[in-house]
Amino acid sequence: MPVPYEFQNTEDLVIQLQKNRSKLGEWFDSRHETIEDSVNASVGGNTFRSFHNMPFKPSLVFRQWAINTFKKEDTINSLLRISGQPEYDLWLKGLALSLNTSWKRKMGQDNPLSYGPRRKLPDLLLKRLVLWKGIKSNQRKRLLGFLHVPLDRYTLVAIRNCLGQNDGSYNVCRIPKNPTMGFVKNEGIYTDIQNVMRAIARKAGVPPIFLDVLVWDAVH
Repeated sequence: MPVPYEFQNTEDLVIQLQKNRSKLGEWFDSRHETIEDSVNASVGGNTFRSFHNMPFKPSLVFRQWAINTFKKEDTINSLLRISGQPEYDLWLKGLALSLNTSWKRKMGQDNPLSYGPRRKLPDLLLKRLVLWKGIKSNQRKRLLGFLHVPLDRYTLVAIRNCLGQNDGSYNVCRIPKNPTMGFVKNEGIYTDIQNVMRAIARKAGVPPIFLDVLVWDAVH
């Protein structure tokens, strides 16, 4: 696995996002034929390997929940009706709660889904779901701007030297040199990091999700 890249500062990251803007945007030109294709492509084995001693295979539990959820017309329609960032944030929080409920029902109370993975998995899912052919171009373009960045070692290390250099007041504690999904222990940390990433993306003039493509997809 490639070593996560640590940008020197916010300016360094902004420059790279701007320099690679076209290439990063091309990543979203591909399409998935079905919702199942989007779900199956959304989370790789490297993420599921972090779950140990579960009574059922984590990848199957996640994919069954995701397919059942997005096969419902109401779920898709509620996503496509979203017109603003606060509305998307609230909708996504509800999606994470749905995953958590389904996970506990299947895995049992003794095998909880901690907060970091609970948020990362839906974020990875939505990154792929916007490539589904059932979503129109204008809808896809709008949703791209709302997507949250999946938080893991690669994205957290990328912004490690950018904290405190952005517009706004954020309370993110210092990111360790080798963070994992487990670093994101609660909603406060998750929200503050997303805000930092959104501020960086705003300076670069790109959707925040481009940051994930830059530090993960472009090097794998």
